[in-house]
Amino acid sequence: SEFTTPSNLPLGQYTLTCTSISQQGEATSTRIINVICKPEIKQREKLPIEKNNDEVIVYPNPSNGLYFITIVSNGIENKQIKVQILDMLSNNIYSEEVLYNNRLIINCSEKPDGLYILKLTFNGIEHSKKLIKY
Repeated sequence: SEFTTPSNLPLGQYTLTCTSISQQGEATSTRIINVICKPEIKQREKLPIEKNNDEVIVYPNPSNGLYFITIVSNGIENKQIKVQILDMLSNNIYSEEVLYNNRLIINCSEKPDGLYILKLTFNGIEHSKKLIKY
């Protein structure tokens, strides 16, 4: 049985293909595994998951990439909101400042399936929610 252990990979996302070979040299099964290499970080320091989120409603979640966001806060109508989406390596994959009017619609359908962090900044406070895309 042969097995190669990758080491010293730079941070990033990789696809690992595992293939079982029979004694006759034929492939019997193959599995594809997505792997994310990330630094050793304390999650709360680097990723603001579920912070100050009582005023933010995201639906549907999980989703195929189309999210509707409602903010329950007095005086938020017609105010600027900073919207960011981070991947699990803290890379900013979406950033925009928008004028809030009843709800926000964010389309991430072109992004890979996985877990993301939605960060909204308004009234001087950063709010965050987990987004699950399938």
